[in-house]
Amino acid sequence: MRRIGFALLLTPLALTAWADADPLARPAEMAALATQAPVLTLARAANGVLAAGARGHLLRSTDGQQWTQLSSPLRVLYTRLRFRDAQHGCVFGHDAAIVCSRDGGASWTQRHYAPSAARPPVIFDAQPLGARDWLAVGGFGLMLKSTDDGASWQRAENSLTALGYHFNALHQLADGTLVIAGERGLLAVSRDSGAHWALAASPYSGSFFGIQPLPGGGVLLFGQRGRVYAVDSLQKLKPGNPEALDPLSSTGLNDAQAATLGYRRLEPVSTDSLFAGAALNGGGWLLAGAEGAVVRVDARARELKLASREAATTFSAVLEDGDGVLLAGSHGVQRMTGTP
Repeated sequence: MRRIGFALLLTPLALTAWADADPLARPAEMAALATQAPVLTLARAANGVLAAGARGHLLRSTDGQQWTQLSSPLRVLYTRLRFRDAQHGCVFGHDAAIVCSRDGGASWTQRHYAPSAARPPVIFDAQPLGARDWLAVGGFGLMLKSTDDGASWQRAENSLTALGYHFNALHQLADGTLVIAGERGLLAVSRDSGAHWALAASPYSGSFFGIQPLPGGGVLLFGQRGRVYAVDSLQKLKPGNPEALDPLSSTGLNDAQAATLGYRRLEPVSTDSLFAGAALNGGGWLLAGAEGAVVRVDARARELKLASREAATTFSAVLEDGDGVLLAGSHGVQRMTGTP
């Protein structure tokens, strides 16, 4: 069975959203309990911290504790918030929904919406590329691009999209390199703004759900069953091919075998899947996911520590916030004082 992307694993609502595709765009309802509904993504903008998730809910907070619902033009499951700067950003989601803001999240305009009953398109991640370009990726090889700061979007077709894999995470490194991670251990790299992609050999055939950049141009990969790998140099990765990604196995290579491909596996501290990550100002990273697992990665990306667990929830987004951390998931957003 095909593994679905992380946004479809989080809540019963998300699992049924594929069947609830509405051919007509409808605005989200203003709901008294919107702050308690599932939240899948967080971002900082000019008007505070923004959150988005179930039923097209868009929320804003100035202190990470009190949240106000904003008007949203679409009633869909939102999966990712991204801002190019303090004023310009977009939220992405199911049915290839893209809603953008030019005033720091105060107001939002629908820019793309393409529901389909046959294979409902879902955007899992996106990145602004420079002043006006955007790239968005998602399920079944979905890739969309914009060259007018999100005003219009076109489907991108290339050797990577032809594989039809779920693209769960997208990140642009400081030197402009683009990295995609996804199902079946997929890891792909582009050095020309997404025009061409090189597939890397993978140490693991389970899904990767997130990417965090490492100093020096490497990446931290995390995902299914608590797996975390560090890639210190993308230049040293071995090339891969689609046939090498085994869809029937999730065990992966042992640590020595992974090292020959250019990966360093971090000793796991749990088998809970990790869906979200953020760099910490004081050094290191914080990862979070299923069963309320919060995992601390040290500043050298060598060791993991289980910082906390809240089994009654699933976390899908992490954002450092002053002297604390915001964790978003199946029960809204909660703030932890201090860094775990």
